[in-house]
Amino acid sequence: MAAATVKGALVQGILENIAKRHGAQARQQLVDRLAPDEQIFVCHQLSRDSRVPAAILRTLYDAIKEFWGQGKSQYYSDLVMDIAEQNINTFLKFLISLGLPSYIANSVPQIYSYYADHGEVVMISNTRRSIEFYIKDGEPYGEALCAGIIGWGIKGLQMAGASNIRVEHQECLFQGGKRCHFIVRWD
Repeated sequence: MAAATVKGALVQGILENIAKRHGAQARQQLVDRLAPDEQIFVCHQLSRDSRVPAAILRTLYDAIKEFWGQGKSQYYSDLVMDIAEQNINTFLKFLISLGLPSYIANSVPQIYSYYADHGEVVMISNTRRSIEFYIKDGEPYGEALCAGIIGWGIKGLQMAGASNIRVEHQECLFQGGKRCHFIVRWD
């Protein structure tokens, strides 16, 4: 099986948003955390459509959590919220314009597969005001997976008109759980 990758748009968005928030030196600080061959790829070959090894995403996540997140994943989730807004495709813009958050929630498996090529979203339930799902085989992405799903999900639902969004990360593979299981509710 090929190594897990993520869409280049995510890694590009991370680097661009860090530079926008903290300056070019902060972006370089992240790049410096990567192995030499990864640095060459990120600096000279990365494009929105590139497939980037999951190891690069994990390294960037760990550095972001350390440098700006005070050891917590919330800063990364907030960063991904900005990236989500910048990467909404035409179909999702149409769904968002309908003002029906449940349509966005129903698109979670497709959104996941756009960014990640390993693992899948398994839907448990989707109602007008909630969604429950878990990620199967998302291990290669590390905790960046969970924080990214939370950030992207909140922003997508907000853009579709949801308010008072509450995310329960019921179980986390990276905190000793058997899987990453989410319940999201909104008004």
